[in-house]
Amino acid sequence: MAICFEWGQKKVLIVKNLFKTIFRSLYIVIACSFLPACDTTKTYQAVHKSDNILLSEPELKLLNHRHFERNPIIVIHGLLGGKLKDCESNDSIWGDFSWRKMNRDSYAAKLALPMQYGTPLEDIKSNAEVDGILDITTIAFRNTPLIYLESYEVLIKNLAKFGYYRPEKGNVNDSAILPPVYSFSYDWRRDISANVLELHKFIEEKERNLQKLYAERFGLENYNIKFDIVAHSMGGLLTRYYLQYGPQLLPADGSIPQRSKIGSDKIEKVIIVGTPNFGYVDTLAELHDGLVLYPGLKAIPPEIIGTFSSYYFMLPPYGTNSVVYADNREEVDIFDIELWKKYRWGLANDSEKSDRILQLLLPQITEKSERRKIALEHLEKNLKKAKQFHAAMKKNMPIDRNTRLYLFAGNSFETNRCLVIDRRSGKIADKISASGDGKVTLSSALYDRRAFKNNRQLFMDSPIKWDAIYNCGASHMGIFSSQEFWANLSLVLLSEGTSRQKKMEYQNLDK
Repeated sequence: MAICFEWGQKKVLIVKNLFKTIFRSLYIVIACSFLPACDTTKTYQAVHKSDNILLSEPELKLLNHRHFERNPIIVIHGLLGGKLKDCESNDSIWGDFSWRKMNRDSYAAKLALPMQYGTPLEDIKSNAEVDGILDITTIAFRNTPLIYLESYEVLIKNLAKFGYYRPEKGNVNDSAILPPVYSFSYDWRRDISANVLELHKFIEEKERNLQKLYAERFGLENYNIKFDIVAHSMGGLLTRYYLQYGPQLLPADGSIPQRSKIGSDKIEKVIIVGTPNFGYVDTLAELHDGLVLYPGLKAIPPEIIGTFSSYYFMLPPYGTNSVVYADNREEVDIFDIELWKKYRWGLANDSEKSDRILQLLLPQITEKSERRKIALEHLEKNLKKAKQFHAAMKKNMPIDRNTRLYLFAGNSFETNRCLVIDRRSGKIADKISASGDGKVTLSSALYDRRAFKNNRQLFMDSPIKWDAIYNCGASHMGIFSSQEFWANLSLVLLSEGTSRQKKMEYQNLDK
């Protein structure tokens, strides 16, 4: 009986404690529901994270400040980032993607940059017209879009949230709403220095339009317009070249161009995003194996990619230990055309399969030997120009206190840093990775020479004098969707003033 009694007491206690716990929990839930705001983010112990970006009070005021003090913005896309259409038929060459079209050899032939024997790269007439920035990438199957990939639309839409206005295409009057954000589109297949000339023309046109507007609205005659630039990937190389050398081509004699302030005088803030400042090795891999735009699509052949001047300009320069031999880790000089011939890379491939593609690119040339002669000459011109370009870009950038440089780079993904080449076959035997955005390593974005120097230098050594550097845990295109990018960009664009802007503001306050 005693044992039963004790067990009965325990049962009673267990049930009683259970009811107490239930009633206490209900009390807490009901009490919290009647509180004005049960927001634990306002406590000292809060550990919450958020992807929301809330602007500060001064930044919110600036959003509605549609005046000339806020600089217009120019967005410059990267490699593959601009739409192209056929000059004659107006058919899309790049930007309208489908399984059926991209798997045709005739499509690949249209995509190639023309090759002309004996003609300088900058004088080759393109077969395509620029048709705007690639806002959204769509891939269709049987004329039905199945895949949507965000390209530059997310960047331009979010800039609108910062108070920037995108004028409608071709409508100059829309620029009456300030400040505008423009998209500079260019033929991304061409020589970078040739596209810099187009950038300068674009800036001068927008400058004239805005000067006319400022004269009418504010009574300011010939106002000194300054632009801010957001440049992605290869667009950052265009911008850096423009800042250092202005609107001039790479000299025909192979020398480095003379310094010029024409570009830097027009630009105030430069936001460089994911730019391969000392190249990236995927360009060589794609010149070797072809470019797969998306899984399931046919690779664009290396012979087509090999016509693009831009690809050679973004090869990693010799001296960066980016391409080495497998047997002894000796660096490979990938700008030596004899090496391309030896290993039959890209346009130097003399196989029958490669020649069939060259027949599509050069239908008027009947002899294989003549086609090969044209292809090799095109390859050699591009290798020489690219080597010349790298020699110019490794020079220390002069410090201009009126132009500020900001870098946003990815550092959270394994990214190909070095290709290991089999000495006998020329095939890629291995790939060595480092931190980056999946395409561009962090060290290349920084142009940090410690990555390929043998000394034990502790701190960053770069020819580019960055005013600020921001790491983003995002991929190459995903940077524009990252919280780190927008949180810091709001400060750069809406809070931080240059010396000229501050001086102008002080003058206005004195009045």
